[in-house]
Amino acid sequence: MDDTPKQESRPMKTIWKNMPMLNRMTLVFSLLGATAIGLAVVGAYASPSGGGRPATSGSHQLYLAPAKGTLTAGSEFRVAVRENSGTTAVNAVQANLAYPTDKFEFKAVESTDSAFAIAAQATDQAGVVKIGRGNTAAVTGDQPVATVVFTVKQSRGKAALGFSSGSALVESAGNTNILTSAGTASYRVK
Repeated sequence: MDDTPKQESRPMKTIWKNMPMLNRMTLVFSLLGATAIGLAVVGAYASPSGGGRPATSGSHQLYLAPAKGTLTAGSEFRVAVRENSGTTAVNAVQANLAYPTDKFEFKAVESTDSAFAIAAQATDQAGVVKIGRGNTAAVTGDQPVATVVFTVKQSRGKAALGFSSGSALVESAGNTNILTSAGTASYRVK
């Protein structure tokens, strides 16, 4: 008689749901042929600077479009998250977008126009929308990552959006974070 303990069989959906996000991203990008090192850069910090500009030589950036404007309380607002790697080939992006919860209510992350076909993360928690996307083929230049949809709250005044720590732009050749600039955006709610 076999005395080997029986292992409980769990559906893949349950295993995936209970797996920590970094482990999910590592698994997804490992399946893409990237190494786990490429995902380790998710913890790297990107300092905010001016946004909405094309990358200059040596500049690799995340930015928002539109980067400024006037918004009406109660309306829906969409902001595009974009990356510009210049001539450097990239295959993964982690964009952690911080927003003021007194000005905006998160609705959705849309990715139908994304240059990065694989969704590894699209979550909202405590005023930070985390978007992780990848691609089997590397891309260069100015590319769409996702669009974040908010409802503008009744709270009037200034509202700023910016990328927080953990944002990354992953070079496909070395699986390293090449992000040098993370843009901000400023709006007025009326």
